[in-house]
Amino acid sequence: MKDKTFCRNDDVAFRTIESTTFLASPYSKKIYPLNSVGNFIWCKLEEATNFQNLLNNIVDEFDVKAEIAENDLQEFLRDSLSEKLIKECN
Repeated sequence: MKDKTFCRNDDVAFRTIESTTFLASPYSKKIYPLNSVGNFIWCKLEEATNFQNLLNNIVDEFDVKAEIAENDLQEFLRDSLSEKLIKECN
């Protein structure tokens, strides 16, 4: 996962309401609310971004240790890929 580049799945609709971003999946028919870190990642994925760049941005933006951010980012990306909210990009 660390050597891959990710971006949003264009089929996923999203809207931000009062600082919470909600993703709507056409595949699962579910709504996914994002916390502040998830929203930050979602914004960064507007353009294709690699794992290390995302991790560096999270560590710079939030008061979090790199090891914790890395584990959380991997989980977020893994879950988002499995739900088809994001995709691997070239």
